[in-house]
Amino acid sequence: MRRLFIAVILCGFAGTASAKELSSQAYGLLKSIYSYDKTFPLNTRVVGSFNHNGNTFEKIVFDSFHNGNVPGIIATPNQGKAPFPIALLLHGVGGNKSQWLGHEFTHGGELTAILLEQGFAVLALDAQYHGDRAVYNDYVDPGEMVFVKGWGVRYANMLTQSVVDYRRAIDYLTTREDIDTSRIGLIGYSMGGIWRSY
Repeated sequence: MRRLFIAVILCGFAGTASAKELSSQAYGLLKSIYSYDKTFPLNTRVVGSFNHNGNTFEKIVFDSFHNGNVPGIIATPNQGKAPFPIALLLHGVGGNKSQWLGHEFTHGGELTAILLEQGFAVLALDAQYHGDRAVYNDYVDPGEMVFVKGWGVRYANMLTQSVVDYRRAIDYLTTREDIDTSRIGLIGYSMGGIWRSY
């Protein structure tokens, strides 16, 4: 939906802009869609921790725009020397951050364990309207929202908000001495695969 929206807008420029100018205009449009106020306080806090498969995960939360909170989980390897490279784990529509601990569908738990064993830290967030953030969608399942109700605009807003949330998560990671933010990787499936292209 977002790409279609962008394509429609860009078609309006096609008659008056060269290919080079169009590229600049397209980049400017994309940049404006995902821009945010970097001075808006993150207010990140660790709200708990838990052990899973021999690894300690911190439960974090930081402030989102639109009066919301963004919950996530983060873990660093048990061995090796910090700062660690980090993999951002992006779930699909209807999923949540905890899928990266389990074995359903994506075998996310196995992948997360391998990443930690290989010396990568990991971070997963609940996308807007998913997991602990379902309250912001009146508990309507995001899959139903997209595939049954056809709320395309809300879906587009959800994607934009989630991309901004991960960008703000990276802002948080820059404050941690145990994370090397010059080495960040993304792993995503379904909707999470779409985010990787933004």
